[in-house]
Amino acid sequence: MAHPDNLEEKTNEELLELYRATGRLDVKQALVLRYLYIVKTIASQMRNIYVGTLQMEDIVNEGVIAIMKGIDRYDPERDNKFETFISRRIRGMIIDLVRKNDWMPRDFRKQVKTIEDAQIALGRSLGRPPADEEVAESMGMDIRKYRKLQRMSTMMNVLSLDMITDDEGEHQSLCSFSTFVEMQTGHSFSTLPTGHDRRRDNLLLKGNRIMDQTAAFALMDQRFGHGKLMSLATVEGTRPSVRGVTCYYEKGSFYMITDANTEKMRHIAQNPAVAICGDWFSGHGVGENLGHPRNNPALMDTLRRELAEWYRLGHVDEANEAVCILQVKLTDGVLIADGTKYKMDFSSQPQL
Repeated sequence: MAHPDNLEEKTNEELLELYRATGRLDVKQALVLRYLYIVKTIASQMRNIYVGTLQMEDIVNEGVIAIMKGIDRYDPERDNKFETFISRRIRGMIIDLVRKNDWMPRDFRKQVKTIEDAQIALGRSLGRPPADEEVAESMGMDIRKYRKLQRMSTMMNVLSLDMITDDEGEHQSLCSFSTFVEMQTGHSFSTLPTGHDRRRDNLLLKGNRIMDQTAAFALMDQRFGHGKLMSLATVEGTRPSVRGVTCYYEKGSFYMITDANTEKMRHIAQNPAVAICGDWFSGHGVGENLGHPRNNPALMDTLRRELAEWYRLGHVDEANEAVCILQVKLTDGVLIADGTKYKMDFSSQPQL
């Protein structure tokens, strides 16, 4: 039987409502095609955790099935926007696939714990947060293996948070949501008497904020932990100025190589307050001249690697005494990812 309505002219929300009312297969197929881009986007973002084990084609094929199941189970009165709802399900689907394909090394958690202990010990010894290269060297570990373990740990945190909040029960959570809240807030959630609804609500809100912040910081590492073109704004008096900069993100700060005599460095010397934005992130921070690269050899090695194209184009002359490292230590910001807006407080970066 032919249907007179033109599906192409309907919005995604109208198609979802129509499918809920009629269960028509052609409507469901139209929705799958509309949302297929989400599968491809997440598959690309998460490539580091399945490369060498699975092909992107495998992820996309399974993602189509996840969308079809998600369309049947989506409840607009209970769930978030469908884009957010299906993004969480697709991430859960991917982590299930990589687990089934024995992606994680058998001693993965032990290695991560060893790295964390080494970071703490070296930080106490140096009196500052150690660079990746310093931690890897202290452990006798190849820097590439070290970074791979860090990426895996970061992604596992993000995926685990998504799975903790999944109320469908299809993916095995690392811990229940109430347990997560108790671990992170220090207050019991599950044993509160029923009369403490307000306290339970406050713990839920605090737990959600912690999860959102943790996910956001992991996404920052993933999105900006390599050479990235951003826009940096400084202020001279009441007059703002903005320019493009190539920089690298690590542990709440952006780093870039520049010249101490540039306009932006003169502005920062007078007023260190800056703003930075790019690739769906915008934030405020404090600019600081860390001096010549020779003063920060470990950081300099990282910048040479991550900003290799900047070097290749001849923008950096380390023999020039005016060359310096500019650090923008972030204070707050907003990150948008997969339709979710994360408000970030860099003064209280959470740790899992």
